[in-house]
Amino acid sequence: MTVYFKSDSQNTAHGFTANYFEMSANKITQCGGIVDDDSKYFVSPNYPLDYPNNAKCTWYIHVDNDERVKLNFFHVELEPSPHCSKDYIKIYDGPSTISPVLSTICTGSNHEFISSSNNMIVYFQSDSQNTASGFTAHYNDVSANTNTQCGGNLDDDSGSFTSPNYPRSYPNNARCTWYIYVDHDERVKLNFIDIQ
Repeated sequence: MTVYFKSDSQNTAHGFTANYFEMSANKITQCGGIVDDDSKYFVSPNYPLDYPNNAKCTWYIHVDNDERVKLNFFHVELEPSPHCSKDYIKIYDGPSTISPVLSTICTGSNHEFISSSNNMIVYFQSDSQNTASGFTAHYNDVSANTNTQCGGNLDDDSGSFTSPNYPRSYPNNARCTWYIYVDHDERVKLNFIDIQ
């Protein structure tokens, strides 16, 4: 995948920040489990079709002892309810469901969480009525390469990059190209987090 950024000689703005990650053609679609790779993409059961009623899924995320878990939800569409009282996702900061709760979410996009240890739990529950398309999420360890230069080659499994000077204004007449490389049997998923 190639990302090309160009600015003209007129006005500038804050620019953008984006992240990318390698994604297997066979992403995790089962209802929960232990995931201990450095980086992984996972979705609610049946995604992008509606998840089932009465689902209870727990993903146990574990990375190396000297790392922390960075978790991003790119799309969350669950049954609407006040205070996420029906279908919800609960994120625990630690190895068990008695660990502190980082957040409970049921809608939105671009939610990001970072654990305080090398463990995190994602718990998804649906009630007995009404479903929706669910969620897409990705986690990685926080030591993933970050690139803020004007272009370059990105060949890690996951990482992020920004326009020059982000979050300050990018320069006039900028020409930046990022080349993102992953293994030949993998795909790239690219998300722009902020564009101004």
